[in-house]
Amino acid sequence: MAIEEVKKEKILYYLGAGASAQALPLARSIWKNKPDMIGAGAIPDDFPIAPEINGLAYELEKFTGFVNSSAHKEDIYLEKIQAAGKTLAKLANDFGDVDTYAKYLQITGQHDKLNDLKKTLSQYFAIKQTIHEARDKRYLPWLVGIMNNSEFPENVKILSWNYDSQVQLAAMNFGDNEDIQYDVTGYSYQPSMISCYPNLEASASHSNLSLIHLNGRAGFSSLDKSGRESVFQKKNCNSKEAVLNFVSEKEMCSALNFAWEKSGYHSRLMKHVKHMIDEVTIVVVIGYSFPFFNREVDKQIFEQLIANNTLHKIYF
Repeated sequence: MAIEEVKKEKILYYLGAGASAQALPLARSIWKNKPDMIGAGAIPDDFPIAPEINGLAYELEKFTGFVNSSAHKEDIYLEKIQAAGKTLAKLANDFGDVDTYAKYLQITGQHDKLNDLKKTLSQYFAIKQTIHEARDKRYLPWLVGIMNNSEFPENVKILSWNYDSQVQLAAMNFGDNEDIQYDVTGYSYQPSMISCYPNLEASASHSNLSLIHLNGRAGFSSLDKSGRESVFQKKNCNSKEAVLNFVSEKEMCSALNFAWEKSGYHSRLMKHVKHMIDEVTIVVVIGYSFPFFNREVDKQIFEQLIANNTLHKIYF
């Protein structure tokens, strides 16, 4: 009688903002010397000391987006982006954090302002990860630890609540980032090592995904119904001026989708999620606090994990 092969564990990493906290801000600031601080706070008038860990509103208030360029057009772009960040920071401070303010805009039907908010967030995260080269250094050692060759392991999956592309940027140490080139006959697509959603190939089947961004990705722009562009493409991030041209001239709000928006994005997304997490045996939660905003999507995901009847460990 042949010895049955031991089945390999299928691991799902569940990432929140804390997973990228060494490079990018949390949803809310953490104040070491003032534990009763309620909101994220841009900069509290009575508390001039910087937070122990910066929140998004605080970062937007302080955001300079330096460019060191003599090009007048890029200077104007940068001034507009910085001004939008400071305005958003002040409004978010009144609501405690950016997410609460965003939901307020949705509830009150201020859709144009919600789109402006998304654009500002996308511009901020794009500039931080390109011009500022913000990198959480933990991602690369983690990839090295789980990989046995130059390919991403099939038994490892990632669900991320983050807008950032820190996983993909770390993966560029093993090969090129994804790219797409359009011409009159169609397009040619170069995938990255990690198959993710959303990506540049809008018409792809997404049947073998390794990473799904549950709220979308910053730095992406829709061309039309059949295509996307990204600030992370070589042609768009080969200089500071190229980055600013891209984030200022493109429609930068289309790839961000909050969980509470009830948009078509999440209905399509859940089909991909359910397929990707099938037969998951271990869940590893990193830097995520299961906030109230995301409760419905989190509930759907964990109900599916339980229904699969394969899950036996959860690590926090």
